[in-house]
Amino acid sequence: MLEVERREYLRVDCLVESYILNIKEDNGLNYSTGLTKNISATGLLFKTKNEYKTGDILSIGISTGILNELDGNQAKVIKTRGFVLGKVARVEKVKEGTYDCAVIFIPSKEEDGNYLRLFQDLMNKALYF
Repeated sequence: MLEVERREYLRVDCLVESYILNIKEDNGLNYSTGLTKNISATGLLFKTKNEYKTGDILSIGISTGILNELDGNQAKVIKTRGFVLGKVARVEKVKEGTYDCAVIFIPSKEEDGNYLRLFQDLMNKALYF
């Protein structure tokens, strides 16, 4: 039996290195890398060695070509300097020390002061990392 696709936007498989920034509990910056496995206009899935928590806010650096594709698909996401802002929706342990992390992009229509300040803080800290 075929499974019906319920997603609003097409999800494209890819293997692209991504750079991930998030603020740690001590207000420091955590920098890591991941391998983006698929992406759509509303989010992405990446493989990582970090066990993020549902609800974590991440700034994810992805290639300019992919960001341009997001624009082409009329994705309205908060982005700057090759990074997009997203929220962890799901984390699944693939094997010991490896996780799949699903991220939903934070839409620019939700561009309230809190998200903008957080994004600016992440990007500013990254400049001095």
